[in-house]
Amino acid sequence: MVEGVQGVASAAPLGATFAAFAKEGDWLPAAVAGWACVGVATAVQVTADWKAKRSAAAVQQQVADLQAGAAKAQEVAEDRTRLLSPLREPVQVKRRRVEQEAQQLAMRDQGASIRQLRRALACRKHLDDLCRP
Repeated sequence: MVEGVQGVASAAPLGATFAAFAKEGDWLPAAVAGWACVGVATAVQVTADWKAKRSAAAVQQQVADLQAGAAKAQEVAEDRTRLLSPLREPVQVKRRRVEQEAQQLAMRDQGASIRQLRRALACRKHLDDLCRP
């Protein structure tokens, strides 16, 4: 709208300028050509602005989508952390117990029996801790 008013308003100064220099009646075609150039420039400006606004809207939509995805990923990570945190200590206890049994078996220089491995992997206290409500 503003560009249209500017284009129409530019016709009078263009016409007056050419009329002052030419001092003849041949100024009208040149003024019309100048006004047409202003009109083309205005049309290009409006088109470029429209494309820029459209691409800016698309970028804003992509940013909103990425932010929503990041929020969802953060929520999933927090849920997984909440689920896995209680298992941290029992897993560390089991790892230490297995390492101790492995060291004892290596020191004895014997092959491990099924009974020894079961004792290392599933002690009674550990199972009680996991099954406790």
